[in-house]
Amino acid sequence: MEIFKSKSDLLNAIKNHKGPLGLVPTMGGIHKGHLSLIRRAFKENSIMIVSIFVNPIQFDNAIDLKKYPRNLTRDASLISEISDKIKIYAPNQEDVYGKKIKPKKYSFKKLDKVMEGIKRENHFNGVANIIEFLFKTFNPENVYFGEKDYQQLQIVRSLNKILRMSINIIQCPTIRSKNGLALSSRNKNLTSNEQSIAPEIYKCLLDVKKMAKVNSYEEIQNEVSSRFLKIKQCNLEYFTISNPKTLEEINFTDSILGNRAFIAVKIGDTRLIDNIELS
Repeated sequence: MEIFKSKSDLLNAIKNHKGPLGLVPTMGGIHKGHLSLIRRAFKENSIMIVSIFVNPIQFDNAIDLKKYPRNLTRDASLISEISDKIKIYAPNQEDVYGKKIKPKKYSFKKLDKVMEGIKRENHFNGVANIIEFLFKTFNPENVYFGEKDYQQLQIVRSLNKILRMSINIIQCPTIRSKNGLALSSRNKNLTSNEQSIAPEIYKCLLDVKKMAKVNSYEEIQNEVSSRFLKIKQCNLEYFTISNPKTLEEINFTDSILGNRAFIAVKIGDTRLIDNIELS
């Protein structure tokens, strides 16, 4: 398993590669969700890179940044179980941003003005900075993202157009635990009691999918709000049904089917997000 701390060393190692280059960007804390992306990317590309970089400028909370799991040895071991031919790029901050971080600002129209864009100021701008760096540095043919972070996925698609690049942004299904909870590096922060509560998020989304066939958006909103008010240690930050492309919230009179439901819940000190297609 090769781990590269320097972009120049990695570029030198792959300069003679033939066939498509795949990329899976991560911040580490590798779990089965990441591994599903990596496994697919490995099958579909002749060479692939997994980046592991905890990007400081996408955090709006210093405590959240400090708590984010970092264990490169463990992450590399899990990735090597898929293949020891995968290249891991695990740079320090200077290799990515230079001696001083000077974040670039982007305009994503309304994509970053809703949901997580409201709750996490400058988060998507930070995400876009690291993704642009990875895109321009390695110029991959295929890049893989999970549906759990659906808003991020749409931001990346927009960034691809802004940069006038023709990278294939590949959307992959959310990987869940047996109880339905979407896998996330943040799940480790949940206490045992909070872990028993967390599956209610996906159960709620499944019920929303059923209700979407017969109930109005207003009725669904009321039901979701009422449901989480009854659960101790739970704070519903938002629930919205939005257009899957523009992410604009639908009106109460609009048709629900064909859109997507998004939810963010804070359980104890941990924020969890999820979404579901309303087909």
